[in-house]
Amino acid sequence: MPAPSALPSLPAQGPTASLMRSFDWAASAFGAPDTWPPHLRSTVAMLLDASQPMRLAWGPQRLLLYNDAYAAILGQRHPSAFGRPMGEVWTEIWDQVGPTLDRVFGGEGLHALDASYEVDRHGHTEEMHVSFTYLPVRDAVSGTVDGALCICQETTAQVDAARAHAMQGKRLQALFDQAPSFMGVMRGPEHRFESANAAFQRLVGRDPVGETVRDAFPDLAGQGFFELLDEVFGTGIPYLGNAVPIAFSPSPGAEPLQHIINFVYQPIREADGTVGGIFVEGHDVTAEHRATEALRLLADNLEQRVEERGRELAHAEAQLRQSQKMEAIGQLTGGIAHDFNNMLQGIVMPLQLIQRKAQSGDVAEVARYVTAGLASAQRAAALTQRLLAFSRRQPLDSRPTDIAAALAGLHPMLASTAGENVDLQVTIAPELWSATTDLHQFENAVLNLAINGRDAMPDGGTLEIVAENVELTARAVAGIAGLPAGDYVRVMVRDSGVGMAEDVLIKAFDPFFTTKPLGQGTGLGLSMIYGYARQSGGYVALESEVARGTVVRLYLPRNDSADTVDLSPAYDSALAPEVAGPHRASVLVVEDDEAVRQLVVELLLAHGLQVTQASTGTEGMHRLAGEQRFDLLLTDVGLPGPNGRQLADYAQETHPGIRVVLMTGYAEQASMRSHFLGQTMELLVKPFGTEQLLAKVDHALARRAVSD
Repeated sequence: MPAPSALPSLPAQGPTASLMRSFDWAASAFGAPDTWPPHLRSTVAMLLDASQPMRLAWGPQRLLLYNDAYAAILGQRHPSAFGRPMGEVWTEIWDQVGPTLDRVFGGEGLHALDASYEVDRHGHTEEMHVSFTYLPVRDAVSGTVDGALCICQETTAQVDAARAHAMQGKRLQALFDQAPSFMGVMRGPEHRFESANAAFQRLVGRDPVGETVRDAFPDLAGQGFFELLDEVFGTGIPYLGNAVPIAFSPSPGAEPLQHIINFVYQPIREADGTVGGIFVEGHDVTAEHRATEALRLLADNLEQRVEERGRELAHAEAQLRQSQKMEAIGQLTGGIAHDFNNMLQGIVMPLQLIQRKAQSGDVAEVARYVTAGLASAQRAAALTQRLLAFSRRQPLDSRPTDIAAALAGLHPMLASTAGENVDLQVTIAPELWSATTDLHQFENAVLNLAINGRDAMPDGGTLEIVAENVELTARAVAGIAGLPAGDYVRVMVRDSGVGMAEDVLIKAFDPFFTTKPLGQGTGLGLSMIYGYARQSGGYVALESEVARGTVVRLYLPRNDSADTVDLSPAYDSALAPEVAGPHRASVLVVEDDEAVRQLVVELLLAHGLQVTQASTGTEGMHRLAGEQRFDLLLTDVGLPGPNGRQLADYAQETHPGIRVVLMTGYAEQASMRSHFLGQTMELLVKPFGTEQLLAKVDHALARRAVSD
């Protein structure tokens, strides 16, 4: 037999190989390598070849040998630990390590996961975690255990990460459980509850975890909620519902209770991008809704009392009532309630002061109080329109519109709005298509976007507005519910301002979300533009990057007809008598609200017109069926009996050439003018002022005169 080599086969390089070559083996308890027993030689060779951390404790002194991977675990103890007794190397944890080695030298194999040790290996005390497997190293002939081989892996980073994750999970779970809003997570197409916080359980009266939504809440069948969940899961598009009535039983067999809720269905995406579940979050606003109804009743009573004081205040009373109706039309939330209360204060106090003045006979300051009350009422009316825009229920006067001409007309106002330190650039593509939209709402949208861009550039910058023709393919509109492929006019507003972070960007279209200081915005601006665009058959896209600016793209459907909105100067009512002819024009006013009807009639009589009135659609038809001829029908859309649109059709059948002005504050069927109005009809949106009403009436009569 040839003599064994001095050392087992060593790696070509590495710190441990160098230690093996330079170590004074003869002076150590190991002895010269050529005297090593075979099981020591084979174990050392295996240890050196391994890529995983390994160490060997040898003999009664538990002498330490290890490979390069284990050296990283030793830290500052390497390389002085090589060949030394383990009790000297790991003194601070020897009370843990020593007994373990004794068991292994007793012939026992051991395994542990994430064992914890307090060590000083980098100049400070730290907690180290190690997973290990101990194997006894036996003499093949005698069977005695001469060594303990440890195959190990440091898991400190993994344990720390798991602890942090668990702590974060506990914090998130605590936030989830303690949140004042109700929250729940449903998984899979059957919408099985994975979790529901305490607020959710209080709302529904039970814990639905583990059940499908259809099994947990059979009362919801037929109310549309199951279908909404299916749609969100299938399309991946979130759903927002504000002031939605919902009825469910607090316990099986109990009578269903009515609630009013604001809620969001948010799809949960898996790693591959598919929808795996739905997160639902919201608030029970039943109490707020009832309080609002009580406020509306209180305001109606106040209106009644003020009306008894004189008809000279009737216009202010009508505006007040219109602002109160905002609650029944819009979807009131905490932020809007705050604004609404401020506006109501601005109406109530002037009315109370007027009441006091009237009682004392002093009317010197009445005009000033009326002006103050009107200002607050007009602010309330503007807020109502914003809510209608967001809910996509505002009456839109959508017509074929020359976008290029509209932008050109807006340019002076845009330049004034932008200010001197903003470089305004307006680019309109040649042969820009016309679009089907409401000109007034389009102008408001562009102005609002320009103001947002200006506010995002407090130190100045570039505000760019570009209008161009685009074709959206089916692939481009995929995932955008209700947006067909086709031709669109795209108006882009880009600023070089501060931009938005990702967490702000994803909420930008949310109602009542704003980054502006308190009192400088309701948070309805972008959501209003979004609602207007979707109601017009278009879309709004938003991109932003912090410190790089924001770009908003407004898509409006192309108009294929040759007609466009007349952008010539507004009709001058002073010309009405000359255009309309020498006779006094005859107007039929149909309005079920007595206060509004009397005010309109009084105003038209003072304007020199012949006026006949009716309070219902049926009464209006009787008037039209009589012998009297009418030049103009001025009617509300929502009437008892036949509605205003049906009355208009009857008027055109019985009175050829008659013009029609339809008044509406909220009529879902009137929200798209092109789908609702006939060729000789006009739309007048409530609340309107006296000048708006007279201008609309004069304009309609002038068109009647021209057609005659």
